[in-house]
Amino acid sequence: MQVYYQPGKPVKVPPYEPQNIEFSAQLTRTKFVQDFVPELTQMKDITLDGMFNSATKTILAKLDAPKIVYNGTEINNVTLDINTLDSTLYYSALINKIKVNNIELINTVFSGSVIQNNLDFGLWIKDKKEKEQYHLGGDMRVDNGAFVFSLHQDGLMLNYDKWNVNPANVLKFGNTGIQAKDFVLSSKGQELSISSQDSVLNSPVNISFKNFRIETISKMLESDIMDLGGGINGQATISRLESNPVFVSDLLIDKFYVGKDTVGNVNIKVNNEKENTYSANVSISENGNNVVLNGDFISPPKGESSLDFTLDIQPLSMQTVQAFSLGYLKDSKGNLEGQLKITGSPSKPRIDGDVKFKDAQFNIAMLNALFKAKDETVHFDNSGISFPKFALEDKKEILPKLQVRSIQKPILILILI
Repeated sequence: MQVYYQPGKPVKVPPYEPQNIEFSAQLTRTKFVQDFVPELTQMKDITLDGMFNSATKTILAKLDAPKIVYNGTEINNVTLDINTLDSTLYYSALINKIKVNNIELINTVFSGSVIQNNLDFGLWIKDKKEKEQYHLGGDMRVDNGAFVFSLHQDGLMLNYDKWNVNPANVLKFGNTGIQAKDFVLSSKGQELSISSQDSVLNSPVNISFKNFRIETISKMLESDIMDLGGGINGQATISRLESNPVFVSDLLIDKFYVGKDTVGNVNIKVNNEKENTYSANVSISENGNNVVLNGDFISPPKGESSLDFTLDIQPLSMQTVQAFSLGYLKDSKGNLEGQLKITGSPSKPRIDGDVKFKDAQFNIAMLNALFKAKDETVHFDNSGISFPKFALEDKKEILPKLQVRSIQKPILILILI
């Protein structure tokens, strides 16, 4: 492989006799494989065939994996082809489908060539009608031990739209440092740019968004429940790249939506300017929402991480709750109000405070039952979640009036009266 790609210092290969090898292998889901990898619940036989001739520097290889189901993730019809001609290595990979729960990535092709430390690549994703929906084309070469990545001028299509690419775009990275120059992508009023503040390696890098639509990327995945959208504006800056990187971000997602429900405007401010501390101020406004999450995530070099956040809800509309319910709720109205203090650790968080339902209603889709909570309180403390005098009204009277008292460890106690 060093004939085609050797980014580091050349490695001296000891003399060897000419080799001419043909090979064939098959991997079957035997009992040993099942016991060794129990998460591999399905696998059709994987085959690998090819040949190698050292005298002519010829490599031919083909891998075929018809179907794999691992830990709930389904992968169908994967093929990989590698062959060489003269001093160039060509490769091509096809993935018919990757499915995780209700999310699918289909008709994906990755191919290109490698010659004299220059990797040329192309990624194509087609829709169900075999129409090209996404394309990413570029090359990566090696320059004095550093990797230099550039997109082709005609090498970017996002959600059927061709994007303009600055022909001088460069992202350089390696042991000597990081530098971004003229990396500007634009289309129909959208823009994404990555640029170093100076021509010196490891100078601060700005990542800027101008009305960059989330759906430009999210439409890559076929999913009814992961339909996300909104326009991103703002900037993130990464500095101190030569030691411990520090980032500061201030991003606004305008009219963010999930499925058919508009959440509102989401403002995300995150930084790690304070050592071992990630400070966040995240707010949701408009569309009946006024929610702010403010505080710190503290991650010391040794010991357990800790949380110190305040969630202020004044209010959060039930329609927004429905938007994030992944289809479990519908016909939601009313609001949530309250304040929660979130402390403890990620593994053992402590939540203290009250959240109140205000003239709220929601339909649990799987039951098709409409419930109402007019003025009810949910209390959070160290012992768990309790529901003092909390009552749900079932409009269709599928259930009697429902009172919920408490959740502990986490046992839900329902008392039907």
